[in-house]
Amino acid sequence: MSCNRFSSTQLSIIAAVIMVIADLIGLVAALAAFDEEQQSKEETRRQLKNKIKYLQDKL
Repeated sequence: MSCNRFSSTQLSIIAAVIMVIADLIGLVAALAAFDEEQQSKEETRRQLKNKIKYLQDKL
């Protein structure tokens, strides 16, 4: 029965790769949240413009 063992160097490389992947996932999540916030701001601005236009037309 062969027992596969990793050296400490190999384990640290594997851990570093996993951390890089986790950081990339975090970056994508942050970019998605930023985009969502920008879309929300744009929607709010559009709603305010529509309300202002409605009130101006009503006057």
